[in-house]
Amino acid sequence: MSARTARMHMRPHLIRLTMLEHNPEAQRAFTRLRTDLEQRGLWEDHFAFFVEVVATECARYVRFGQEAQESGLMELDTIVEGARASARSGLIEIGFLRADRQHLRLITPEGLDADIVDLVAP
Repeated sequence: MSARTARMHMRPHLIRLTMLEHNPEAQRAFTRLRTDLEQRGLWEDHFAFFVEVVATECARYVRFGQEAQESGLMELDTIVEGARASARSGLIEIGFLRADRQHLRLITPEGLDADIVDLVAP
């Protein structure tokens, strides 16, 4: 084990910092998810890592969706849909969305999932 890896094991919070550190969209999604879960009495500190993963996945979906629109490549639609499904699944797992909303979604004028876009929007 390298010295850096050993330090990461001793300070697991550093992993979370690197996941969100350079991703303002994911940071916004994390803050909004955490606030929502806290207000509903569902937040526990040990959920932080998984919520960060979900927030990062939400930001990734929006980025992929925007890139797909700009490029006009139909091949990217499968990647975008996979990222959307992954993000929504994570949102259900953490209790942000109800399970019966897995396949129901509002669409923005740009064709993106409104629930996810709202989490990462400035």
